[in-house]
Order: sequence, then structure tokens, then C-alpha cells
Amino acid sequence: CAAGADAAMFLQWQLAVNLLLPPSLRLRFSEGESQLRADCEAASSSNFIWARDDRTGYQIATTLFQSIEHKPINLKDSAEAFLWFPFFSGEMSVLKELANVANKNSHRLGSGLSAVATTWPQSPCPMLRISWKSHKNPNARECLAVKDKNQDIESAVAETEQWVEETLCKLKLCPYTSSLNRAAVGLESAKVSPGPVRVRHCLKNIRTKKTIEGVPLTFSAAAVLSSNFWKCVTELATIPEEKVATSLLVAPSVYDKDFREFVATCDELIEPSLKAVGADEIVGRAWFHPRYNSTDVGHSTILPGHAIPTKVVQSFISELSKDKESQPNLNLKDIQRGNDAVRWTPHATINLLRRSQLRTAKEVEAKQLNSKPDAIYVRNVLKMLAMETEKDGKKL
Repeated sequence: CAAGADAAMFLQWQLAVNLLLPPSLRLRFSEGESQLRADCEAASSSNFIWARDDRTGYQIATTLFQSIEHKPINLKDSAEAFLWFPFFSGEMSVLKELANVANKNSHRLGSGLSAVATTWPQSPCPMLRISWKSHKNPNARECLAVKDKNQDIESAVAETEQWVEETLCKLKLCPYTSSLNRAAVGLESAKVSPGPVRVRHCLKNIRTKKTIEGVPLTFSAAAVLSSNFWKCVTELATIPEEKVATSLLVAPSVYDKDFREFVATCDELIEPSLKAVGADEIVGRAWFHPRYNSTDVGHSTILPGHAIPTKVVQSFISELSKDKESQPNLNLKDIQRGNDAVRWTPHATINLLRRSQLRTAKEVEAKQLNSKPDAIYVRNVLKMLAMETEKDGKKL
């Protein structure tokens, strides 16, 4: 009896210690992780995810959006997922900001979605709890669902690769990309190794025809896009540049005819999540679309992911023309059309670039004699207008 009482007292003491110690201290003990995991699992009512390898903001974002992506939007039953990050020692604001971004985009990610971030002492360690409520708001807008077939995915990748070769490279719209297999060229003197352009489709590895009891499951296009965006971020953060220099992520086809929703998803979901975890220091990004239209964007200042504003390009033309005898006879509409055309890809696409390479390119350009880095925007506008003229058989 005395031994049993001592054992019970020891367990109570151990429980009290566990509750008092933050996870960083508990993990120092020999069985600290297993005990912490047991406590977290006990605090999870369902879908327990032990993300022990997630120690950075971009890793947490990847896990979060992958978990959201896997929830079919046409199943209206309640569900929960508990994402635990025992080795994350960063600011709690990272998790809170990610949860805030997900909540603001619940109409895109799935009706009834809610995310909450907690950490010790409210929970045993940093945690994101995602829940989906069964009731549906009749006034809520249905989120876009993926509808792509396998052949659509394959053709979209092929068409995007063709655009890289025949438009981006052939017209030299990007001076640092010479072919699909060689990007980040011209920076070797700064110890940057060229690598391929990786074209990836969001739905390449997703079983969109999965069913439950004969009912086809549908998934949120925004969840699929954001999840794969973060996979690409992870790749650029972990894979050597000679293996992949830059990525082109082709979005679900439902975005091809809905430019406004595509850029809204990029501007209101992907961009804020990127800044929430500080991953904008890892990747640069650019939104491309077959119907890219700066008028619909409505920006007059430089906006992350978007084309340079038309009036800014106009000022570049005026500045560069000071050294020449004549200025191109272009009105603002011409400039806008040419500037937008640079962003016209066969399908809605996100370009992810290595931030380190962007910085290096800027440094290399600054060292060049008579460097005029803004000239690329002017040249690209003139090239796109000239190509348009050639097709129409007209003269500028």
C-alpha cells in the first residue's frame, strides 16, 4: 500500500512538473519528447499531427496548408486537426498570423474553416488547431473547386514549358533565363550556379477522383494552390540551386477564366502567409495569368507579385529617352497592353524565384558601367508590342 501511494504521489508530482515546465525544458530530459507527445496526443480529440521536424516558419506554413488541402469541401461534417510543433522556438506571433490569414480566407479554403494558435502554458507546446463546422452559412460564397483531369494537367505543363522556351527565352524577357534547362545564367562570376526551371502543376500528385461511398470528393482550389506554393518554397529553401533555379507553379484551371479571384487569392492568402513567417526573405514571387490586366489590379505603386505599374514604366521610357534623339511614340494604353502582355502565360501561374539570386543579380547590375536596370521593363514592352504588330501585320 505504501509503495502504491508513493507511485501515485510520484505520478502527481511528475504531472505537476510537466505542466509547470515549458516544452523547451521538457525536451531536455531523456524521455521528454515521448512524454510531451503523449500529453499533446491526449489533448487532441482527433487528427493528431506531430510535426517534430517543423522548426521554421515556412515548414509550419507547409504543414498547415497541406492539412487544409486534404479536407474535401463537399463533406459538410465537422472535423478537426491538431498540429503540434514541439521544436518550434520562434515567435508565437508567427502561428497567430498564420491562423489569422487562414481565418480571413475561410471562404476560399472551405466553408466553416477556423484556425486557432496556442502555446504553453495554454497547451503543452506550440499548436495550430484547425476545425471545420458542419453548419453552412446560406449567404456564404462557394469556394472554387478543382476540376482538372489528368490530360488537362499534362497539357497545361507542356504549354507552360513551351511558353518558357518560345516566349520568355526567345524574346529574352528575362535576361537570366536562356532555356528551360538553364536559369540564373550570367551570374556565375558571383558564384551562382545555373539550374533548370521547374514547371509543376498543383494537381500533379493529387487524386482528384477519390470517392467516399461512391461520392466524388471535391477540394478547394485555393487550398491546393497555397499548399503547393509552400511545397515549392520548401524546395527552394532546401534543394541546391543547380538542381532547381526557379519554379513555375501552374494553378488549377478554374483560375484561368477568373483573373480577379486568382490575384485575390495570391494577394490575400499567399502573400500574407508568406510575410507572416518571413519567407519573403527566401523567395521572390510573380503572378502570371492569360488575362493579366493591370486595370483590374488597380495599383499605382509597386505591389509584390504584380507587374510594374504602367505609369512607372512610362516614366522609365521618358527617362531612358533623354539620351536618345527620339522617344517611342507610345500612349499609356499601348504601354499598359505591352506591360500586361509580359505576364500573359497559357495558364494561371505563380513564379517563385530565389531571393538570394535576385539580390545577386541586382548587385551584378549595379557594378556594370552605365547600368540601367529599369531598361528591361521598357525593352519588354516594346518587344511585346512589336510581336503584336507582327501578328496583326500592322506598323507601330
